[in-house]
Amino acid sequence: MLLFTAGVSNAQTRTDNLRTGSASAQAQTIKAQNEQKLMENLKERANKEIDRRIAALNKLLTRLGQMKKLSAEQISSLQAQIQTDINGLNTLKAKINADTDLTTLRTDVKSIVTDYRIFAFFMKYINLSAALERASNLYDKLLVVHGKLAAKITEAASNGKDVTQLNTKLSDMKAKLDSAKTLIDAAIAEISGLNAQGYPGNTATLADARTKLKTAHQNLKDAHILSKKIINDLRSLNKSSSFPTVTGAPTSTPTATLTPTP
Repeated sequence: MLLFTAGVSNAQTRTDNLRTGSASAQAQTIKAQNEQKLMENLKERANKEIDRRIAALNKLLTRLGQMKKLSAEQISSLQAQIQTDINGLNTLKAKINADTDLTTLRTDVKSIVTDYRIFAFFMKYINLSAALERASNLYDKLLVVHGKLAAKITEAASNGKDVTQLNTKLSDMKAKLDSAKTLIDAAIAEISGLNAQGYPGNTATLADARTKLKTAHQNLKDAHILSKKIINDLRSLNKSSSFPTVTGAPTSTPTATLTPTP
């Protein structure tokens, strides 16, 4: 009886061990499958983020080539830095796709943000520089309009017209333009020495320049409104005259993204 009992017990133990081993093997298989799925999802998301960044950086390269206010040296330097960033992201993408270890993959995916903060700087800096250039171009156009309106007012005065209110509006327009010019120049000078190596420490400087741009844009908008009022008043004095126009009048604050999604 004792031998029989011992045999049954040993058989039961072996059966339990087989079941435990089978359950453990099954759990390991499920774990491996889940890990593989997780890695596939991580790689897919990482590829999308890298592709998005590279596409944005390529657009910045194109925009840089169209900018006139930055010096050739500044443009060349920024283009070189951006291209280095693009090359690095392409290399990182290849490494991520070749990763076979989840821990390594997670580290590489994290580096898209931690090792490429330069991307955020370029997005802010170049968008802001482009917005300042557009504001500067608009100032130039409005200044030309101001000169033409001044000539029209002088002509009206020589014809015996009362131009007192017109001169007041013209002076107000010039004051708005002068203020806008001062702010635009100050903002351009403020960010001219910034570089990616100083980011994110130079974020406050970028933000301050952006505030100057916003105020300058409002001044340009006010100057444009005054120019339209002056033209209408002149037309009332002499309906047969032709009057200057300005294209690209401000309707909203020029775009200068400061907080791109990392």
